[in-house]
Amino acid sequence: GYMQFFASTGVSSSVLELVGGSPSMARSRAVMMQAVAEIDPLLIAAELGLDPLAAARAIHDMSERASAAFVTIDCLAPDATHLDEKLFGNTNRVEPDELEAIGEGSLIARAFGGTLVIANLSDVPSHLQIRLARMLRDRQIRIEPRGQVVPLQVRVVGTVRGNVEEDLRDIAR
Repeated sequence: GYMQFFASTGVSSSVLELVGGSPSMARSRAVMMQAVAEIDPLLIAAELGLDPLAAARAIHDMSERASAAFVTIDCLAPDATHLDEKLFGNTNRVEPDELEAIGEGSLIARAFGGTLVIANLSDVPSHLQIRLARMLRDRQIRIEPRGQVVPLQVRVVGTVRGNVEEDLRDIAR
């Protein structure tokens, strides 16, 4: 069974937190197993009963990035002020055709080679959503202060609560 698979692969205990017998948990596990092999950004829309951070952690722990950093930021946390500075290490706005710049002490830099989880992504201010989208689109960044351009070596995982499909249908109406 599922528990035996994880026990025999030596995956961390974070995966075991997601074990459950309901059909929705079985579907969630199947989708997570597909996400493990991907390198593309991931959005976890957590329905009631699913802990999106536990799901993100389990995906990270089963991926090739498991030995690298797992960095999280919750956009609703009391200390989530100054998200630009925390994520990028600066508040610099760049032109649309320029690469995003990150500081060496930023969360993005700390997550290099691993996973960066942005919890409650829907609460990120629009100017920061633009910066994140540009970084993901370009798949490379400029590291300040040296100005060195490097490939983006971070799996970005965003989490949201609720049913995103319903929200998108409501917006389209």
